[in-house]
Amino acid sequence: MFESTESTSCSEKPERTGVLVVRIAADADQRPRAVVRITGRDGIATTHTVRAPANRSIAVAAGHLIEIHYRGGAGCHCRADWLEL
Repeated sequence: MFESTESTSCSEKPERTGVLVVRIAADADQRPRAVVRITGRDGIATTHTVRAPANRSIAVAAGHLIEIHYRGGAGCHCRADWLEL
């Protein structure tokens, strides 16, 4: 779904319910983070902040908008995978 070594953003709206798995890795002196915003059909949003080194799993219902805003630097890596249920 998403993979980056640079600061970037992306958005997707999955058609099926699933789990978003966000992984961030970094060199010891780096502090990258990803902000994941999930907006429901009713317009209400929830925000999850993931800081390195970390793995976070977030359940997402079908039709919800997923936005990932990643800020990293040299030696940093962010990956988000979508697992359908």
